[in-house]
Amino acid sequence: MPIDPGDQLEIRTLRAAYGHHIDQGEWDAWVDLFTEDAVVDYGPYDRLEGHDDLAAFATEVIDDLFTYSMHLALMPMLEVDGDRATGRWYLLVLYSTADGDPGWLAGTYEDTYRRVDGEWKFAAVENVVHADTGAYGN
Repeated sequence: MPIDPGDQLEIRTLRAAYGHHIDQGEWDAWVDLFTEDAVVDYGPYDRLEGHDDLAAFATEVIDDLFTYSMHLALMPMLEVDGDRATGRWYLLVLYSTADGDPGWLAGTYEDTYRRVDGEWKFAAVENVVHADTGAYGN
């Protein structure tokens, strides 16, 4: 079934906002992209549940680990069913650690979205890591 162009644009914009907010350290705006009960699985790195976990991860982990990051989400495969949707995106993250080590990570985002009060939000995010140069993963 074809996806409504408006839904597709809103979900693509949501995924783009995730990258922009996390890369700029805009933590309140980043957390607001998720449902209150969202589950985020960063594979070997961490598993988060809800806004409090997300906010703590941002300020206590990301801020301490990285001086720079650029999240690129590419080539989405989206499916929408009413107020629920799923998406799979290729992921490339370029980063510098707090120690000054450069790195990159490649993988996929496996997203579940839910429309809340007319706005698409992340209900679940699974980050499947296919390769990491090691600066983050070690």
